[in-house]
Amino acid sequence: MLLSAAFLRAAEPANPGYDGLPVDPSKPVAVRFLSPKPEEILADNEVDAFFQVDNYQINPGGNCLHVILDNQPPVVFDSFVAPAIFQHLAEGGHTLRVLAARPEGLAWENPEAYAMVHFFVRRRDFQNFVDPTLPYLTVNLPLAEPVTPGADGKVWFDFRAHNVTLAKDGYHVRYRVNETEALQDESKPVYWQNLKPGRYQLTAELLDAALHPVPGLFNSASRSFEVQTAVKAIPVAPVPAVPAPAPAVVPASPVGMPTPAAPDVPHD
Repeated sequence: MLLSAAFLRAAEPANPGYDGLPVDPSKPVAVRFLSPKPEEILADNEVDAFFQVDNYQINPGGNCLHVILDNQPPVVFDSFVAPAIFQHLAEGGHTLRVLAARPEGLAWENPEAYAMVHFFVRRRDFQNFVDPTLPYLTVNLPLAEPVTPGADGKVWFDFRAHNVTLAKDGYHVRYRVNETEALQDESKPVYWQNLKPGRYQLTAELLDAALHPVPGLFNSASRSFEVQTAVKAIPVAPVPAVPAPAPAVVPASPVGMPTPAAPDVPHD
């Protein structure tokens, strides 16, 4: 029994909640909404979002959730002390999406690590509604807040293309950063390297095989983000201690005797 307990302790993540790892590597990271309920009509223009997270420990500054209201940029949720609160909502329909994310912000790719719920404020309508079975795009990174490149100088563009397969002869994601544009035909994050400090404008959209925009409310997303200067720690080598010089010792003259004069030194 003691051996089993020791084994379990050894199998635990080294830094749970900050390591970007599932609690049990054999099971998927999963997240779902507890509130609001699908198609729920709220009496107030505020929603408190509660989540169920399985096989993943979140902590402030570490593993987290990214929560998206309608087609806005994600907000980081990293503590269960309080729900994710969205206020001053317009009347009508709204959609919340949530992704389980690693400490650097990259989302888990497995389908269980993503959830979406549609709800209403005071009245039903078709605002902010997407059919979850049709193609749509979720843009995760970069967040609409100051971005500090990693130690390798990378800034990530992370996204999910739902219900489609990206391929050279299929669907694409087109992204534009300021005046630079590119196409992505693989379902994996893209990184930009050596972006100079400053503000950037990102636009991303889902395209079909003919490179035409795919109709849909969430198939285009825009946001601005600011790249900050990466502050790198400079290692400082310790300065070796220099031993203090030993004090000069002047032999004492015998009591009552004069100090002998220094001998003459001949000069050339």
